[in-house]
Amino acid sequence: MNKNKIISIFIGVLLISNLLLIAFIFLNKSKGFRRHEGPRDIIIERLNFNKKQIADYDVLIEGHKKAIRQNDEAILALKDQLYLNLSKDEKVLINDSLANEIGKLQTQVEYLNYHHFEDIKKLCHKEQLTNFNALMKDIAKLFSRHKGNRPPK
Repeated sequence: MNKNKIISIFIGVLLISNLLLIAFIFLNKSKGFRRHEGPRDIIIERLNFNKKQIADYDVLIEGHKKAIRQNDEAILALKDQLYLNLSKDEKVLINDSLANEIGKLQTQVEYLNYHHFEDIKKLCHKEQLTNFNALMKDIAKLFSRHKGNRPPK
């Protein structure tokens, strides 16, 4: 084989592999392939939010994230105190107290989430409430840390 045949074969293989890659990308997009879609985008899509609702929802999200972040920081500080006690000869009562405080803050997280969804419901128009109620059936899976538990669309 001469040099030109080898180069021609190599170019042909590259061309075919690029065409297959392009076909793969387009076929997956048409099947609803959304790799980086997060809960925000899923909620917007499922509730059919308009531009104003999306803007209002984004404001809600920022407030919610701030409240959750503050709560998470408080939980982390208490956990640090709790686990530092392992290196000391502290009494079990102190550990129980810290664990109870962590539990209270974790409960507060759930209330923050609940009220966040109440606020989202207030953004919905009458015709969107049916979609909101259907979304609430999937909400635990939607926010699950296990990506395999995402609800169907």
